Amino acid sequence: MKAAHAIYATCALLLSVLTPVVDAHAAHGAHAAQATTGAASGVNDDKHCPLCNMWVKDENMTWFTELKNGQRIYTCGMTNGTQYQLGSKYFSHPSLVGATLGSLVVPDGTGCNATCPECDDPTTPVRDPITGTKISSAKFTYLCLKKGQKIYFESDTTKQTFLSGAQSKAYFGVASNTCNSTECPDSMQDVPVTAAAATPSPTSLRGSDGTSPASTSNEPFCSGSSAMFSGFQTTVHGTCVKLLFQPLVLNSAAKYAIGFIGVFLLPLFNEYLVYVRERLRQSFRKAASSGATPAMRHRNKIVLTLLYMAQMTIAYFAMLVVMIYDTGLFVALIAGFGFGYVWFKSGKDVKVSAARASGGTSAASSAVGDGVVAAWRFQQFDALTVLHVSGMKCMANCGSTVQTALENTPGVDHVYVDMTDKCVYVAGSTPAPLLVDAVDSVGFEAVVLRTPPEDKHA
Repeated sequence: MKAAHAIYATCALLLSVLTPVVDAHAAHGAHAAQATTGAASGVNDDKHCPLCNMWVKDENMTWFTELKNGQRIYTCGMTNGTQYQLGSKYFSHPSLVGATLGSLVVPDGTGCNATCPECDDPTTPVRDPITGTKISSAKFTYLCLKKGQKIYFESDTTKQTFLSGAQSKAYFGVASNTCNSTECPDSMQDVPVTAAAATPSPTSLRGSDGTSPASTSNEPFCSGSSAMFSGFQTTVHGTCVKLLFQPLVLNSAAKYAIGFIGVFLLPLFNEYLVYVRERLRQSFRKAASSGATPAMRHRNKIVLTLLYMAQMTIAYFAMLVVMIYDTGLFVALIAGFGFGYVWFKSGKDVKVSAARASGGTSAASSAVGDGVVAAWRFQQFDALTVLHVSGMKCMANCGSTVQTALENTPGVDHVYVDMTDKCVYVAGSTPAPLLVDAVDSVGFEAVVLRTPPEDKHA
């Protein structure tokens, strides 16, 4: 009972530490609860940075431009503003949004729908940035920003007042600029006049209702950059892909095409390494059976280990490509895996089976007319070795892998895998230790149950 009470107390302590605390200060904290409850309810799930189109939810809603009376424009955290003296592109996006707010307004409202989901939450009142009047979903008007976020007003009069001020003065109506829950280093700093020109010019790439308006002639291939999207999406007229490494940003059609081809070749190279490693392993095994020195065996093992490490590195790169959630790159990767299978593996089993069948060594060809499978087990008893491989789970994968490894071992004439007893019957002149090594090389542990009477190596 004491242990149970201790566990309960520990869990309660962890919950108290992990539970987010909402700061309810009046002037600038009206939307702190909205950042938590809104994210849970989906109000802010589809919001994008007005400058670069990145998902603001990826930053946990902690980067934003806050207007007077509490409304917030959420941004990404691509730059932190510590080097803003170097120019406009080094400004944090919360500060750059506040300084160039007038240029971010979409005059015809393209990309926004006429709803105010934030207005329906009684715990986070939405107030007019000019008058401070509480706004309801039954009566409101709004300014649509690029990428789909909105600023709400109680009337067209206050909306026009705000728009005129934002177009004529930097930081008009802005109360603060927050970077990762703290004041941005460049908050309220003057931005060079070229900042507006550096601001992405297209209208919303994704409306708040999830629709994508027709792209315009001056719309860039993509904007911003991200190493992982929130669910599958396309790069075209969206967020640029940062492919595995910081400098590899696919921000043009040509770069994306090169990245697409590279991702397609990634699994092909992985399958090629598997093919080369298996061929080398067979070559090394033949050399070992003919009398290789310990130094040669050690060198061969190092070579196979390095190839395996390279193969696993490429495999993990492929996994990271999937985690980007870019639809085009995902298609390229899967196509590469399929092409690699066709090129290196699809005909392999058929060729091996045909070759073994012609030589009478496959399990299928060893069946006799009366239905006895692998009758050679009883006809070549003096050359029979029996192994027990407990790790085999099914014939399609485990059993066939073990069978192929043994069939490719020099001196082996016949192989039969009995999945019922997890026993492998091998006929030939190969010593039992080499058979055990062959099974071990493909990841299974073998125990010798029987060796031929003349086998002195067991």
